[in-house]
Amino acid sequence: MKDDDFTLVLQDTWHELQRPQLLMQLGVAAGCVAVGWLIASVLAKALAKRGKHYVEINPERNAKLLEARFSGLDRILMPFFAWILLTLGERVMTAYRQPHHVLRIFSILAIAYVGIHLGLYTLRRVFKPSPGMLLVERWFGILAWLLVALHGTGFLPDVIATLSGPDASFTFGKNVNVSVWQVLSAFFWIAITLVAALGIGKILEARLMRTESIDGSIRIVLARLGNAILVIVAVLTAMRLVDIDITVLSVFGGALGVGLGLGLQRIASNYVSGFIILLDRSLRIGDVITVDKYNGSVTQIRTRCTVVRAPNGVEALVPNELLLNQAVQNFSYGDKNGSAITTIRVAYDSDIDRAMLLMLLAAQDQARVLAAPAPTVNLKAFGDDGIELEATYWVPDPGAGTDGLRSDVNRAIWSAFKEAGIKVPAPQREIRLYGGPEGTVPLQAAPANAA
Repeated sequence: MKDDDFTLVLQDTWHELQRPQLLMQLGVAAGCVAVGWLIASVLAKALAKRGKHYVEINPERNAKLLEARFSGLDRILMPFFAWILLTLGERVMTAYRQPHHVLRIFSILAIAYVGIHLGLYTLRRVFKPSPGMLLVERWFGILAWLLVALHGTGFLPDVIATLSGPDASFTFGKNVNVSVWQVLSAFFWIAITLVAALGIGKILEARLMRTESIDGSIRIVLARLGNAILVIVAVLTAMRLVDIDITVLSVFGGALGVGLGLGLQRIASNYVSGFIILLDRSLRIGDVITVDKYNGSVTQIRTRCTVVRAPNGVEALVPNELLLNQAVQNFSYGDKNGSAITTIRVAYDSDIDRAMLLMLLAAQDQARVLAAPAPTVNLKAFGDDGIELEATYWVPDPGAGTDGLRSDVNRAIWSAFKEAGIKVPAPQREIRLYGGPEGTVPLQAAPANAA
């Protein structure tokens, strides 16, 4: 073992428990922890004050942004500053040739705590909270502390030597010899580099989404391509870090090609179709579409599918391949505004001009109805039971649905017609009886819905 092994540190500490210098080391350690806590408290208050200022400027955006950046970081501020002070104290004690093994123990524990919680913080920022993610975080903490314990007690080199020996190696492919330790190291570094790549990708995606000079679809494509490139670079970097020949991936590449040819064709097709939809810009988030039996607004364009939200709130996951192979009605392709129509019949003896004016005012009084293009009312047809009038009005957000708006317009028209004495005729039907007693007269039937 080396002289700086944690085992020797523990042995020296045990011997120093019998000496008066222990109290001095404990006092210095306590002072470092106290000063670290004080610095962390001042910094946390300053960050909270500055964050409150940003939230007041833009509450909707900055509140979530600050929560994502600083939630959980306050836990590592105190041990981080304590580690810096403990390291400085250790250097000072070494310069004056004073025992410093207790400071070394506290320093190792502090930096280990910072590293582990920083890793947990990164996991929580990259991945969404879920029961599976909580299990991953728990095992990550256990394995991290296990590695710290093995390193501190000096057993880690022996474990590495055992897992790297010839008895723990196997031949992969033709001439590639891989040990168990290399495989474990590869998984470890792949996990580390992937988390780092996904974290960087998430930051780049957030910045791209805030760049209004680039079209929204192009931003999504750039974000996905950036994430894919970062993931590939992360895997290749991890393979090189553990000295595994990258040619090993050729075997997996061949297996992946066979899988795509046999069972993953639809998945690959949907993936490519998603990129084509985004690059073609024929479909964008917020568009109101009808495809197959699905109708609603596009809320997300994912790698495999597109999320279409119906007016009743039900979301359908439409495969991207379907959007390319079938005709799609895009009501927002040329104009983002959507229209709604109200049709009503009035009696033939009604004042048509007044009825049309009341319908126009009922539509104009609604907050969601646009002033330009202005609502219009037209005489549609002369029906059997009355004159058909049709009101057309436009809304800027058809994805939010028009059923509620149409109901409000209908209620306003009904109230205005009642006040103006304009009648909405009920359908009438006449029933004639043949072959009955002499003198039988035709009977007037009730409205059709009561017949």
